[in-house]
Amino acid sequence: MELFRNKSTDKLAVRKDIPIDEHHAFLGKSVFFNGQFRFSGTAQIDSRFQGDITSEGRLIVGLNGDIVGKVEVKHLVCGGKIDGDLLVSGKLQLLETAYVTGNITAGVLEMVPGAKLIGKIKTSKNSLQEKRQEVKDIEEEKIEIIDI
Repeated sequence: MELFRNKSTDKLAVRKDIPIDEHHAFLGKSVFFNGQFRFSGTAQIDSRFQGDITSEGRLIVGLNGDIVGKVEVKHLVCGGKIDGDLLVSGKLQLLETAYVTGNITAGVLEMVPGAKLIGKIKTSKNSLQEKRQEVKDIEEEKIEIIDI
């Protein structure tokens, strides 16, 4: 499952064609969790969560997700509420229903109109260096193709 925008109704919906085994953890809206959460792969939170979250994977904060604490993940899709600092090494997507209070450090930030953010945004220097290297590698590949 994953959040997406239904073009016919223009509302956020849950994508169900992603196999459930891609989600290693799912906290539904009737759950309240307090503590530290560490996972690999993908996790989705549609509940109240208080504590720190750490992962090299992808976190999806659903429409009912309400997180209080620091979040440090590789990729983050947020359609709910987060009160705390975010450190996202890869891509951070804030959907129109997102409400974030805290400072953000992200490699790439995608913010849909309607999303709310109270805090500072910083682009990670490491991510910029990695992106520059990717561009350089692509440019070198193009040169090699032209020379052939």
